[in-house]
Amino acid sequence: MSAICLRAISCICLLCVCLTGCSGVEANRDEENYHTPVENVRSEIAQNIEAPFFVTHDPFADYATVESAEAVDMLKKVLRSEAGFLNPYSDNADAEYLSGIYMDKDTTIMDFKLEHAVVDMDGDGIPEVVLNLMGPDIRILFHYTDDGVVGHFLGIKEMNGIFYDGTFSWGSATRNGYSRITFFGKAYKHIDLAYYDGTHPNLESHRFVIDSVEVTAEEYSIFVDSQNRKEEVKWHHFTTYNLE
Repeated sequence: MSAICLRAISCICLLCVCLTGCSGVEANRDEENYHTPVENVRSEIAQNIEAPFFVTHDPFADYATVESAEAVDMLKKVLRSEAGFLNPYSDNADAEYLSGIYMDKDTTIMDFKLEHAVVDMDGDGIPEVVLNLMGPDIRILFHYTDDGVVGHFLGIKEMNGIFYDGTFSWGSATRNGYSRITFFGKAYKHIDLAYYDGTHPNLESHRFVIDSVEVTAEEYSIFVDSQNRKEEVKWHHFTTYNLE
């Protein structure tokens, strides 16, 4: 028998051993320690929350006042998953925890860049927290109330660029603008500062509005430039270290 044939037979035998071994591992896996993909993702999220990330800036430093102390403490606990938050869009009255957010089985932690920004959205001197889940283009806006922290789930088109004064941009290519938010109880409302409506196919029917008054395209452009010159909020890595 030639050397080439012997080599081929050896390779085939080795392949059979490998395949048999792999099959045996699958059949004899430890069911008690086996976790579904969703469970693995949830576990990774919890670990990510606890992961050390050394930063020198405290995201809540600008709100170290007596008036905001209780709100800041509760917001940090929610971000650390030590306390739950109220979801006004859920039929479940129980509080939800960040570490228990359900994700699709095909989603991995790499799809979720967990970051947060701390900003006073309604101008009352008490901060809100915007949690950025960049993978699915979802943000959670956390607002402190007397009943606890409420979490509002927003699409990225509902709240895009966020500025330090609490105003933000929103929208798509055909309809967009700038707003701020006011809260009442567990609900909130957008207050439009300005918007562009280009949904009508006729260009002459496109509308430019500032403070509820229709303006020219040039006037609207000047307003947009002034908004975009504002400083945007800073995003911080979402970890326990900078939430102490």
